[in-house]
Amino acid sequence: MARGTIQGALRSGSVVRSTDRSALAAARADIVCGLLLWRLWGRLGWNDIRQRYQRSILGPLWLTVSMGILIGSLGLLYARLFQQPVEEFLPYCGIGLLIWGFTSLRDGIRRTIELYRAAP
Repeated sequence: MARGTIQGALRSGSVVRSTDRSALAAARADIVCGLLLWRLWGRLGWNDIRQRYQRSILGPLWLTVSMGILIGSLGLLYARLFQQPVEEFLPYCGIGLLIWGFTSLRDGIRRTIELYRAAP
């Protein structure tokens, strides 16, 4: 089977109809099928980043560097303010900031899409 391709996932029998099995088995098979297509969603994600920063040389690198600087600086500051050990506090702060960044970006994109839909 060709792993990571749509044809390979379809041929392997990972795709199930809801009438064949229970809803849980169908959901599990759908997740497995999606994970088998990691090359597809990886390439789509990378293509989105390249399109967003097509005129910038440092675009994708700048996303990573700026998030690392933000996590490091706020993690150190808050760990000292709350008198917590940095090595215990920094992972929680980093995960929280990553989730917050993802949520705010997703909501911003959602609002932009709604504005374009509402435009005459």
